[in-house]
Amino acid sequence: MKNTYTFLLYLGIGLFVLSSNCFELDIGQISKYRKGGNEINVTRDENNFYKHQPYEPFLLKELYYDDELIYFDPLLTSDQLLISASVLWVSNNPTVIHLNLEKSTIMLLNENKSSLSVEAIFSGGNISNINHKFHPGSDNAVDVDIKQTQNYTSNSLNVSVNQLHLSGNGLENFVLRYYDLGSYKLNNLKYGNDVLKTVTETSTQTKEVILEVPNKEQVYGVYVYSYNDFPLMIELVYTYNKRLYYGNCPVRKWHKLLMVPLNDPSYYENLLNKLNYYACRNGFKITIDADKIAEEDQGYYDIDNYCLGPNGVEPVQNRLDLKLIKHGEHYSCNIHKPLNDRKFFTDNLYYENSIFELQNLPKKIDCIRVYRYRDNKPCLITIVSKNSLLYYKREGDSWKYLNTDENLTDINNEFNEKINRLLYEFDPDEKCEENLIDQKWKKEPKLILNKETVKLLPDKVTIKVQGDETYEMSTLKYDNIQLESKILKRFQFDIYSYMDGKQKSCLIINGDLETKIVVETKPFRALIAIYYDGRPIIEFEKEDVLIHKAIYFYDKNNHDMNVYLYTNSLYVYHFRNNYYKYDYRWELVSKEPVTLADSHKTNQNLINYFDQVKILDTTGTQKPKEITVTNEAIDLMTNEEVAILTRNYFKENIETIKRDQSKNNDTEREIDVSKFQDSSTTKESGYFKIIKENEKKILELTDTLNHFVKLIEYSKEDDELNLYLYTNTLYVFRFQKKPNDNEWKFIILQPVMCLYKNVSEPLKPYFTKMNEINKFDYNVDIYEEVLNLLPLRAEIITNKNRKYVINSIKQTLPLLKEDKFKKIIFDAYYDYSDHYWDYDLQKYVKSMNLTRVGYYDSEAEVVGDHVINNIKWYSYNVLNVSPEDMSNFLIVEYFYNDEIYNIYAYSNTLYEYHATRRYGYDYYYKWKISKEPVQIVKETLAEKDLRDLKRYYKLTINLNVFDFV
Repeated sequence: MKNTYTFLLYLGIGLFVLSSNCFELDIGQISKYRKGGNEINVTRDENNFYKHQPYEPFLLKELYYDDELIYFDPLLTSDQLLISASVLWVSNNPTVIHLNLEKSTIMLLNENKSSLSVEAIFSGGNISNINHKFHPGSDNAVDVDIKQTQNYTSNSLNVSVNQLHLSGNGLENFVLRYYDLGSYKLNNLKYGNDVLKTVTETSTQTKEVILEVPNKEQVYGVYVYSYNDFPLMIELVYTYNKRLYYGNCPVRKWHKLLMVPLNDPSYYENLLNKLNYYACRNGFKITIDADKIAEEDQGYYDIDNYCLGPNGVEPVQNRLDLKLIKHGEHYSCNIHKPLNDRKFFTDNLYYENSIFELQNLPKKIDCIRVYRYRDNKPCLITIVSKNSLLYYKREGDSWKYLNTDENLTDINNEFNEKINRLLYEFDPDEKCEENLIDQKWKKEPKLILNKETVKLLPDKVTIKVQGDETYEMSTLKYDNIQLESKILKRFQFDIYSYMDGKQKSCLIINGDLETKIVVETKPFRALIAIYYDGRPIIEFEKEDVLIHKAIYFYDKNNHDMNVYLYTNSLYVYHFRNNYYKYDYRWELVSKEPVTLADSHKTNQNLINYFDQVKILDTTGTQKPKEITVTNEAIDLMTNEEVAILTRNYFKENIETIKRDQSKNNDTEREIDVSKFQDSSTTKESGYFKIIKENEKKILELTDTLNHFVKLIEYSKEDDELNLYLYTNTLYVFRFQKKPNDNEWKFIILQPVMCLYKNVSEPLKPYFTKMNEINKFDYNVDIYEEVLNLLPLRAEIITNKNRKYVINSIKQTLPLLKEDKFKKIIFDAYYDYSDHYWDYDLQKYVKSMNLTRVGYYDSEAEVVGDHVINNIKWYSYNVLNVSPEDMSNFLIVEYFYNDEIYNIYAYSNTLYEYHATRRYGYDYYYKWKISKEPVQIVKETLAEKDLRDLKRYYKLTINLNVFDFV
């Protein structure tokens, strides 16, 4: 009988539905609209209600909010037609909905934008809460399997599963599904084949039992809140609007929990807190420790996560997988993820016992990668979420979200091109393109190529370098693309200072570092200029050719320095200079196409490229060989002699062309250098217009009558002849002739060197004008700052094998210029003798330490603000410092050996002076003087200081007076 009643009931409802149109309503609309094939008019009344009025009553099938389906109890409107609906908007949200039906009015409350709750039913003269209502067809019972994510069958009945949307302040991390029981009774709550269980506690034990749901026959729907398909919470919905909540955790299994009412303003905050708690207890909400570094390639660590629950903070220990990936010598990546590889989410990360937050965190995380440069602080963090990668960059003590790359095909590549580019920015010594020196030297002529020619190049080319080794190098085409994307960084390199950390950070440097230095650029780095001791070997324009490899050779026999530069234009530049004849500008020996590896030799595009370069690039590298001087330039010169430092490092005075012009000396003279052939080193001064060898002209000055070569230096070393011609325009020509050469070869033309700043400074306008007239590219400051090459102090070893630490002239120069030192006259004979020893001891006790080992074996060291500027023997001058000289003596050793008197004096210029006189042969005032660098304790100086000191000695070995400081 009951089955017959049910059949007739469903039949009646079905006939009613067939005879009536079923339509939809959209509560988000505030003006006329069409929905479900029906046109609905919307008006606003004086109470701020928007009334939705169809043209004729219809059976309400579904409710929408701006095209989003909202769930409401279908039993409410299953047997009555909708006349109209009134919607009250609160805070830009359709909050209260009145459904005006044929026999009643129902008030719904919209709180979570995905389902509507029933607050009251108005029927006739009664207003009441909704009474419990049994399901039709209550004999049909189904299991709700919360593991199912789509519609499924239970007891041969179809169970509808709807995916609903959660959003706002963290709720989007979770998934909400609704299991519709509108037509069935609830049998069991299951997860797959297992019935959900809870834990009962007694005084003696805990026991797992099946979860009993009260009033199962009144449940018409089940909400399941999950993360990554793992159920965290269940919400049971009863007819009408009665709700019961259960939470899931490893210890208590499924257990009842309390929630605030759905219409409570704090409901969603409370829901989020509950979901975060259960996600945390089940190991889905994880905090990683970014301070952890894997000691091996694969490891793990334990970390306490703190879950905020109903009873306060509860610690939960998680074990995380930690994997180490290295890249090159300095970069590492530590990968953090759960041991079971399941997805997780996080709110914050730990580092050094503090917490920091990251923005735009994804809902599901596969792993978190923490990058370091060397063993410094983490500098980059990436988060892997499916095929997306999120980038976070450290800026000071905070982290900046950069962007997200989606649909990556190389998601498993921890060091892809973009990550490498970001990591290279964190090298603490790396100041590449930002610190490019804009030197005043003229740049290398720009390579003139059109875009079509550049397109012939591949991205990378393998070439052969010196020693027949192969090297893969980026081409001009590839580098131009990287420059436009701001990926490639350009910087400069000084071979002389190759150990400078700021340079090494962008380079790979190999070789024995004495006779050979091999320099290669790191990825996304290139050299725009190469220097030696601050002076350019070559500089390119910023939008032109770049260098990727440089090889430096030093020949200990002849002291030649050769540099080979391999550029992205696929040309190799060969430059040469001599360590002991160092010129401002390096000689360009050749500029040739690189030698391609065998795999590229038959590449037709490369063959065409080199052909096009020959046609298009006709400028090449030019060296000035002539001087043009005008009266306008001469007027800017001094009328006095100029003290210069020659290329053989002697100080000489040169009369300027302005001075010669005032003397009206216009007699042409010539000189034949063949007369110097038997000499090792020769200097000759005069007024020379023509320099020749056996009637063959080497140089002729023809531009103006008063333009002369004023000084000639001729030197012969290992059968190599060098000729330096110094003109009264203050330029020097260098020519060279090797044993197999038939004639002199022009090497370079450049300005002279000057040791006096007060002399060089007024000449800057002159050299500026000469650069303009001759299109030169020389530095207009010819001052050679020698003292900067000295260390402030040095530990030395004397001839008697005693060690002293002395201050150099660089350290004491300010006090010397202000005459703050007390100058002492020291007599090695009297002050060391027995007769004067006791008498003069009081005299020197405050100015120096005197030590006597034997009658003729003594030493003295100045103390405090004293210096020795005159060393005598028996009242005769031996070593005397002139008043304008800033050098002085700090230590004196005196001894007699093999009938020779020896005086060793050690100066603040770090030179050792040795004076000798033979007993019975030389007069008291006849002393032979020699000078050489002091013996330095090398371990006390840095590598760069030692190289600077070597250059200092080269420049000053022939200078007797330090009056230029």
